[in-house]
Amino acid sequence: MYDWVQTNTSVTIKVEIQYKIERKKVDYVITEVYVKLNIPEMRKICFIDLLEPVDINISKMVIEENKILFILTK
Repeated sequence: MYDWVQTNTSVTIKVEIQYKIERKKVDYVITEVYVKLNIPEMRKICFIDLLEPVDINISKMVIEENKILFILTK
């Protein structure tokens, strides 16, 4: 499950996870039109289609305590 928030310049997608995980154990891809997240240890996979293209060169993924954030720049 995920939530998202949008401004004129960015989209932030929040994916809840069970516990904090090391970055090296998270497989993800950010493209212009979708985001893919795979966490084998948690048996979690997410494919999120984007309605508008994002700039993959400055978009990023951040891991916090119990969530993963995708900060996507339009």
